[in-house]
Amino acid sequence: MQTLREATAIATGPGDLEARLRAIDDWQRMDDAGVRMWALLEMELGIASAHNPAIAAKLGALQDAGRALLALGMKAESRRRKQKLPLAPEELALALEALSVGFTHARLVRRDAVPDDLFSRVMRRILGV
Repeated sequence: MQTLREATAIATGPGDLEARLRAIDDWQRMDDAGVRMWALLEMELGIASAHNPAIAAKLGALQDAGRALLALGMKAESRRRKQKLPLAPEELALALEALSVGFTHARLVRRDAVPDDLFSRVMRRILGV
């Protein structure tokens, strides 16, 4: 949950979009151990969820909350920039969550497989900046 709070604070924090994207890159570099721990925990909880509906419900609620925050942030940024998002905010939030989780999992196998700024570069392309 702390990781979600940190990521949300960066994504919705002060500064323009470019500054927040750079902050995401910096955060990923600085908190490699925390990101790694969170990825391992999510993988374990995902496996446990397949076997335990109570765990699945709790994990699903956490994921829903994170995506809802991200969707709200993207809606606000879209209004601020007067630019339409390429997908519904909720769908875009799900896609970005999956992308982030996938990048993090790839880093677990080989740290240098995913450049620290790849997520923000993909975000720039998606958002047209």
